[in-house]
Amino acid sequence: MKKAISILLLLFLTKLSFGQTQSIVGAWFWSDSTKQTSLFFKQDGSIQMHSGPKGGVIQNKNLKNGTYLLTPNLLTIKWADNIVEKDKIKFIDKHSFVLTIGDENNKTEQTFRRIVDEEVIEE
Repeated sequence: MKKAISILLLLFLTKLSFGQTQSIVGAWFWSDSTKQTSLFFKQDGSIQMHSGPKGGVIQNKNLKNGTYLLTPNLLTIKWADNIVEKDKIKFIDKHSFVLTIGDENNKTEQTFRRIVDEEVIEE
């Protein structure tokens, strides 16, 4: 019995130590040919968003504020105006994720890249 418990404990600890958990905390950037969006996820569960024309300055005022909850494959955002968004999320690697926005009839995929030291990580 001791041997079985030891094996289970070893397997559990091994899974914990090698399991990957993606962190969304930080700054992220997406753009297409005409517009850009920046998302700022904080450790305390708050989020800020800036959207504007491509190439424009990312303002630190007039940001859209809210709270977020990240679960496997789903990002739920409740904005300050009580609008709730539930979007599918898939991490490509630790520096990028794809956000699927909208429903089956009108959905778009946006690939966000992590911003590190004011540079967008392209891989």
